[in-house]
Amino acid sequence: MSQADQLDERLLKRRKSMITGIVVLTIMVLIGFIIGSWRFLNRMDSYLEAELGQRLVATASITGKIIEHSDFGYNIAADQLAFVQYPLSEILTNIHDENQLQGVYVVDETNRVIASSRNLLNPGDALPFLEEDSTASLQALAGSAAVAPMQVIAGNRFKSAFAPVKDPLGDVVAVVVVQASAGFFELIGVFQ
Repeated sequence: MSQADQLDERLLKRRKSMITGIVVLTIMVLIGFIIGSWRFLNRMDSYLEAELGQRLVATASITGKIIEHSDFGYNIAADQLAFVQYPLSEILTNIHDENQLQGVYVVDETNRVIASSRNLLNPGDALPFLEEDSTASLQALAGSAAVAPMQVIAGNRFKSAFAPVKDPLGDVVAVVVVQASAGFFELIGVFQ
């Protein structure tokens, strides 16, 4: 084998090693990018769920205060629901529309609807998802606002928050339930 052939062979081996190194480095960079993106999306998922929960708790708490200051708490405590259902439904519908919510409800201690936004449910109807959110709804009945974990109902994601409605004596007479669609989490899942 001539000296020129040996030189060409060494040069070919060097180029082959360099190309292999570039390919391996490229693959490692892509894997790093994929893992970093996946971690980012997981953190974003947690962050967005927490932010949605805070927004819903704030909305539920403000709604509870509006109801209390409208003296509906007194009427609910006195079991004079016929006097409050229509005006209360109007208030709930306004809150529903202004905050782009899925539903806003006022329920009693047995989770029966007193009033709902857009008349989604009739007075006396039960909210089926409240059993799954029992910890948060019980916390609201105890006097403090709470948010429930994300739920999937019929393929749709929802998040709910609960806040107490108190009568003038400070006793909890009802609970405000605010529910929002969390469909945007589906998009994060697609990216993941």
